[in-house]
Amino acid sequence: MPAFYLHYTDANNFLHVDMGGGGNSGIGLHQFVGGVDHQLATAGPTFTAGTFYWLRFTQFPSVPGDPPYLVATLFNDSAGSVGAQIVALSAPAFDAVTALAGRPQIAPSAAAMNIGGAFPQVHGLWLFGPGAWTFLGIVSGSPATGTSSWAWETDPTKTYPGGPVSSFGAARVDLPPAGTVDADCYLYQGGVPLGSQAIPVAAPGNTLGVSAWAKSSGLAGTTTIDMTVREWNAAGSFLQQSRVARLTGNQAAYTQLSAAYTTGANCAYADVMLEVGDTNAGASANGTVWFDNVQCWDQTATGMLSMPYCETRFTQGPAQLLLSGIIGDLPAPAHLSLGTFLTSWPVSSTLSFALGRSGKSSANADLVGASNGWYGAILTPQSTTVLDATSYGGYFAKATVTSGGWNPRAFSPEAGDSPGTYHLLARFQTAQLLANLPNVAVRAVTQQRLQQWFGDTGGSDQLGSYFGPFSAPIVASNPWTVVDSGQVVLPPFAAGALTDPNQTYLTPRTHWADGTGGGSVCEINWQLLLPIDGSLVMGLLNNPSNAFGGITNQWLWTYLDGLGVSLGLPASQGFSLETQPVAAPGKSAGGPGTRTTGIINLNSGADPYLILDPTLEVNGGAGINQLAGYLADGAGAVLPLHSVVQYSPLYLYPR
Repeated sequence: MPAFYLHYTDANNFLHVDMGGGGNSGIGLHQFVGGVDHQLATAGPTFTAGTFYWLRFTQFPSVPGDPPYLVATLFNDSAGSVGAQIVALSAPAFDAVTALAGRPQIAPSAAAMNIGGAFPQVHGLWLFGPGAWTFLGIVSGSPATGTSSWAWETDPTKTYPGGPVSSFGAARVDLPPAGTVDADCYLYQGGVPLGSQAIPVAAPGNTLGVSAWAKSSGLAGTTTIDMTVREWNAAGSFLQQSRVARLTGNQAAYTQLSAAYTTGANCAYADVMLEVGDTNAGASANGTVWFDNVQCWDQTATGMLSMPYCETRFTQGPAQLLLSGIIGDLPAPAHLSLGTFLTSWPVSSTLSFALGRSGKSSANADLVGASNGWYGAILTPQSTTVLDATSYGGYFAKATVTSGGWNPRAFSPEAGDSPGTYHLLARFQTAQLLANLPNVAVRAVTQQRLQQWFGDTGGSDQLGSYFGPFSAPIVASNPWTVVDSGQVVLPPFAAGALTDPNQTYLTPRTHWADGTGGGSVCEINWQLLLPIDGSLVMGLLNNPSNAFGGITNQWLWTYLDGLGVSLGLPASQGFSLETQPVAAPGKSAGGPGTRTTGIINLNSGADPYLILDPTLEVNGGAGINQLAGYLADGAGAVLPLHSVVQYSPLYLYPR
């Protein structure tokens, strides 16, 4: 009987799935707490001797106090690949703390048990977290004999502390207990570059600036931490690579890796690879390395030899953008290029976008998050989770919603972390019948309480709640929809002179209700706090029913230009279609229109252009602007969000 341990803390505390517990039959999901077996779910398939099977064991993200949702799915084998599903077990964990951390492990109880079979790459471990980066514990063909483990570090004390705002997560590699080390972290590995994370180079021979920060614990003097730039041509074929920076030995404090790298004659795309290596077996056993605040920019195209830390390109939206190092004395009109990759955008389709800048900057502002339902049995409705590669974060929450309401949460900051005025948006869908959709309503709610997230489930820690008005925005059954649930102000109540904003927590969230008898099955993915108190641009793009045709595998760039306003020129808007993620404002054009205008058109709202404010600061660092926004098609798809912001600083001169 094999046991698959998702977490093995010690002999008395572990979370696992076992197969064949009753001879050649049965599968069970168990959580041992203090030596006591809590059987969470069972099923009774019969196994055939000599036959291979596949098992996928998932622990979904959760928040403090809420037991995570667990799913174990058994599949047939299909010539070395995952075949048809046999059975799936699912249940919330027994509790929200015990046996939910520790090492993964596979343990057979019979010597004749064959785990892995004759197939390569059959064991894999993935964590929910930011996208784009690919992690390898051992490079193919490498002499490394130990396997390193990659994860996303969520302990804020381990992330890089020297950025313009707090870092929410660093890349972390844990080195093996024995053997040699070769562990890589990279963005792109070649192939067709359309829609990939390949970094476009404006022209061959351009110089790229690259930078990253690294920290380590337990490394020997023989361990190296490297940063390498790799080049590909326009077809995505590998050209060459060069190590541009190296650190040797343990790095007790965060240390920068940086370089200027000149690309070759045929380079069209590049990527940055971070690598940890040690050819001395066991020299850095169980060591740890963290990477954070990685950036790359085209020095030749931008004319900037150094670049303040900015976050402007994301594999999927919504996204929280950061612009630091903004100079000037006065708020300045800017040019915004907002791009997304469209695999398919047929005629009679729309694309909506919004990007807001906060009127205040905060080191700990967290404006985008995946929704978390209550997965335990204490609160209703009890939520479940579903793996979904097309959703933000790779999953969504699900529940049967009635008139009693559903309050999935994506944020729980301290009261002073994200001051400002926002609209709370969410990606949502309901299976309610079309005739009953007016019964599906939403409003924005903000609780202030003494504990984070769901707090005391009895409600004893609640200090106050703001309730917005209900609206019924859903107009179609089953498709994903981007919904505005209303306005929220953080904090929701005026604070007194002696109030400590670090001692209470806010939970801005969407509150859904379905007044139809029996309710409906509803699903929610991301939530977004869209700032509206600084500068806000938003709009709707139409690909009309009588346009020249659908858009396939192209980048659509939207441009909102306010650079000429201070000179007395009008603001303008436009778009362009490109084959790579490089904005081309020089050939942009366009204007407003309808679903039958005959050509792609852009209808902007709110502010006509983005305004940057150099007077905002965090911890004495001036010129820090925080923005959040999204791009979505008419079906609420999760799309990449790439941005370029250009501005001319304005100064106040005495007269």
